[in-house]
Amino acid sequence: MELELLGELFGVEIHRPLQREEIRKALIARNELRDQLKQEKNLSSDHITLQLNDKIHVFAYRLEESESEQFYNYLTEECKKLKPEQDEQSLISTSSNTLKTEISPLSSETMEEKQPMIWKFLPWVLGVIFLLLLFSLFTFR
Repeated sequence: MELELLGELFGVEIHRPLQREEIRKALIARNELRDQLKQEKNLSSDHITLQLNDKIHVFAYRLEESESEQFYNYLTEECKKLKPEQDEQSLISTSSNTLKTEISPLSSETMEEKQPMIWKFLPWVLGVIFLLLLFSLFTFR
């Protein structure tokens, strides 16, 4: 079976179909990065964890809905195995099954990519309609 690369999360490649082992490796990499940033930047562990979790949510947002749900299921199960209290509280409380939470400003580009094509052209369509109305007003006087 050929694996399709979905993206990279904390230096760990995540493939389709989703594999629990890759998600576990990404969580371990996130925890290592959190500890490293905590030492380097002198920030609280909670603050860093929230920022890193935003990256997880952005990644999950790009997935199809069914994959996103499976991703979060694997993620919560692996969080329970790694550090039951800390990871489960910080990650699960900031997400719902299919990412119904607020997304950080970092992910605004991702949200724009997911919008239907019609919304990208709406300002142009409204502009053309406005110009046609102006043209018709001045032409038929």
